[in-house]
Amino acid sequence: MPMHLFKDTTINFFDVWNGATSELEDKLAGIPNDEGRSAVVQDFLLRQLTLEKQDLQVAYCLGKAQLTRGSIAVRKLAEETGLSQRQLSRRFHQSIGLSPKEYLGVCRFNSSLQYLANYPDMSLTEIAHLSGYYDQAHFIRDYKVYTGHSPGEVVAASHILF
Repeated sequence: MPMHLFKDTTINFFDVWNGATSELEDKLAGIPNDEGRSAVVQDFLLRQLTLEKQDLQVAYCLGKAQLTRGSIAVRKLAEETGLSQRQLSRRFHQSIGLSPKEYLGVCRFNSSLQYLANYPDMSLTEIAHLSGYYDQAHFIRDYKVYTGHSPGEVVAASHILF
């Protein structure tokens, strides 16, 4: 199934992977904490990705996005793969369900979460800068979009895992 069909919708997990999910369900039932369950689900999803036919140009872009923590222009990714920006966007939507720009934003956000977790005494302004955000407003906007909270609220909340 094209990944863009999964965006902004709710789909029954069992309808997507049929028989493979019963094993996952059994594993999850025996794990007592959220961190352990999250690790098992991530491992399952990564194994599913390796079973799918990969688009090598998109895979290259994903690696480059991770390496640069989302601080690379879509135009540059398109140039490096020899695709037009429009074709690259179509391929991203098909493979991962997001546009290249959206994926780069997720990479920046994830990078900022890593800084929050690893350097709790670092200022939010410095974390925003190191994570590749253009300014504080973009940093705050992404946090509100992805978590529903400001960065300060995320840091202060005991119920949010990062």
